Amino acid sequence: MLTILFLGDIVGEPGRNAVIAQLPHLKESHALDFIIVNGENAAGGRGITPKITIDLLRAGVSVITTGDHIWDQKEIFAFIDTEPRLLRPVNYPTGAPGNGRGTARDEAQAAAVIAHAHARSTPKRFIIRSPPTCARIGTTTTSVQACKPNIVRTLQCR
Repeated sequence: MLTILFLGDIVGEPGRNAVIAQLPHLKESHALDFIIVNGENAAGGRGITPKITIDLLRAGVSVITTGDHIWDQKEIFAFIDTEPRLLRPVNYPTGAPGNGRGTARDEAQAAAVIAHAHARSTPKRFIIRSPPTCARIGTTTTSVQACKPNIVRTLQCR
């Protein structure tokens, strides 16, 4: 069984510092195989930069998900295509920079496929498709099936 930690919005420098400081302890004490974080507000609540992305990955993050704020830092446009572990939402239009899904591997080479969809609550800069309840990602197609998340355990930082 894989143990995955997902951390929601990392906001600004205090959030980044807390995550970077706590990840080694959390990874060891909970035998984490994968660490997924949402980094779309990591640059002071306004997107993410290449440097912040690299800092989080070096700290042990496996994959960074984002949302519509990904584009707030202009240097990310060129960078996102070079870093497969930095994901934009999968349901962005064809031709949007970056990838909406990726594969992460742990030290034993077990793989986890991560797909990240952006829900729509207000009009945004990009026209997006509403995300499915659950998607099974294949090599060439995405098929939708109803499913519920399986939450194994919740971790809290103190």
